[in-house]
Amino acid sequence: MPEEEYFSAEQLRDLLAETGSQLGALNEKVENLIKMHTYGADIADRPDVNTVPKGAEFIIVDDAGEFPAWKSNGTKWVEV
Repeated sequence: MPEEEYFSAEQLRDLLAETGSQLGALNEKVENLIKMHTYGADIADRPDVNTVPKGAEFIIVDDAGEFPAWKSNGTKWVEV
């Protein structure tokens, strides 16, 4: 049976702080990935270009089945 490992209160606080920091960084990465791909039913759903990262895509998803898409170049939306 493996030896049990015990942590002091200070070590536990440090581990929790480090874990919280890592989770915050991971959450930020996930939020940025979500912003890279946005979808809507029509062009009115497209976010302002200054609210998304450069390289983000907006795709219209509707019954037409054509799926027009735009990519942000950082200052305007460019149809692709």
